Amino acid sequence: MLSDIIAPAQLRTGDPLALAALVAVGGWSVVVYCERAGAGDEAARAVVLAFVTFRRRAIQAGVDADLERILLDSAGDAVDEVRGDAPTGEQERSAEEAFARASPRPLSARLATQALHALVEAAPVDGDPGEIRAVAERAYAAAYEAAEPAPAIAGEHDLGPASALLQRAAEGAPPEPAPETERAAAPVRKYPAPAADRPPRRAAAAPALAARLAALPPAGRAVAFAGALVTVVLLIALLGGGGDDEAPRATVTAPAQTVTVTPPTTTPAAAAATRAQILRGTPRRPLTASGARFEVVPISQAGWAREVRDEEPRRGTRWMTVAVRSRNVDRRDLVLRTLGYRLRTEGGVIIGPRVLEVAEGPQQARGGRLAPGSRASVHLGFEVPFEAGSLSIAFEPGGLDEPTVLVAIGPAG
Repeated sequence: MLSDIIAPAQLRTGDPLALAALVAVGGWSVVVYCERAGAGDEAARAVVLAFVTFRRRAIQAGVDADLERILLDSAGDAVDEVRGDAPTGEQERSAEEAFARASPRPLSARLATQALHALVEAAPVDGDPGEIRAVAERAYAAAYEAAEPAPAIAGEHDLGPASALLQRAAEGAPPEPAPETERAAAPVRKYPAPAADRPPRRAAAAPALAARLAALPPAGRAVAFAGALVTVVLLIALLGGGGDDEAPRATVTAPAQTVTVTPPTTTPAAAAATRAQILRGTPRRPLTASGARFEVVPISQAGWAREVRDEEPRRGTRWMTVAVRSRNVDRRDLVLRTLGYRLRTEGGVIIGPRVLEVAEGPQQARGGRLAPGSRASVHLGFEVPFEAGSLSIAFEPGGLDEPTVLVAIGPAG
């Protein structure tokens, strides 16, 4: 269903309507997966982390990406991270079945707010992040007209608060109108106009629509709710879409896993996925972050690197091979494959790895989890455009609330 509604390119650039559609159609599926897989009191954090991981992987995905599969895998890795151990086989099978059967429904206002904000923060966006968050919230608010919000889940109160707009929408109250003076002074929008600026023609029909949805069987509710959301998204795009004054949008570039973003005046130079600080490192010099020790090493002559470089890169690119050597100092455990590794060029292009392999460590680490005191390396291969110039590698060793590591590694070669 996701692949029929959202294009990977929209997720790469952080299109606000695509982010709203993603949470509205896939949010409840992620919730039931995380609860069934045993996330327990960390269920809400696992849901938010799943969406963060999903968006980073969508940057790397091709045009024919199976978004449902990527979302399911991201939810599984998020539960692994918050649990500290992998669920049993039976738990995992049950969670996957629940994910597939879940009927879309709007999340609670608090969880929806945090999921939307985390998606914007997970990777660079094409535009001002605050504006994108606002437009995504207004698009998502319309989902509450189609169905009752889901109940709160475990751990929600450890997240940030709900936005005022989504809280009012979930309670069935219309959004507060913007002051006339503010509306008159507002600049030309780069993204579609908020729903509040449109005549409230859907308000009278909302109770009848909700009643019809409640009478449908689960499968019917899923299709109807998704259809209602897509209609809302299209209406917002058509009624609020830009004209000749609209600023040009950034475009997805070849290869498929790269995306051009706006200049650093809009997107922080470190491409951070967190509100916390940037921790800058130097190649071949270890640094400690989030209870783990890392060393970033550009490598071209090791056997694994030569093996990667022997494969013909995509047209207009060349290989950059990097090892991130890691040691778990004192964390409960460390899931190396979920740290959001990416390159950033001088021109603001974000490149996801074509090759990502956990190696040179215990068998458990190669399966994804590094125990306290253990060491392992992550081997990364990136296809970098010839004109890329100087490169930096970034990753998040501790999730949204910890620093982003940024290491300048020079040109590809």
